[in-house]
Amino acid sequence: MVSALEPIAVITTDKDCEVETFISVMDIGAVESGKNVSMTLKGRLGDKVIEGRVTQIDSAAVAKVSALGIEERKVKAIVTPDNPGVLKDGYDVDVRFTVFHEENSLTAPKTAFFKADDKDMLWVIKDGKAVMTEVVKGLELRTEFVVESGIFEGDVVIADASVSGLKEGANVTPADE
Repeated sequence: MVSALEPIAVITTDKDCEVETFISVMDIGAVESGKNVSMTLKGRLGDKVIEGRVTQIDSAAVAKVSALGIEERKVKAIVTPDNPGVLKDGYDVDVRFTVFHEENSLTAPKTAFFKADDKDMLWVIKDGKAVMTEVVKGLELRTEFVVESGIFEGDVVIADASVSGLKEGANVTPADE
């Protein structure tokens, strides 16, 4: 028995699903239509990775509130999976865009950097002492910077440059020791 205005069926098409996602305005310059992406569909029996590509990018940013309550400017993009029929309406997927890829690079957290005499610096632990080390910052990532020069593989960097009492020559011990 169906009453008035109650739907008796949902009509769908075999049209491929599209995924709507939002990209930070900081990263949008590295994303273009046709760019490959990877999508992760989380499931009870494990995650499934689905490949796809960007098919549309909006021309204007909108304000979105993050899970932490921070307002961010984002640009809407539409992504289409390569394998039709894998996704259905209402599925929740994580979309991964590769906006920067470089092999054998060193990075340091943004919180580790500070300025001294208008130079970018990091605190590096050498022989148990804090040493101010001049570095050249490269590309800014979401939570860190690529370090072009000044530190080397194996150097131990102090992650928070604002630790009280931190000064040149101060005795320090890495947290994992």
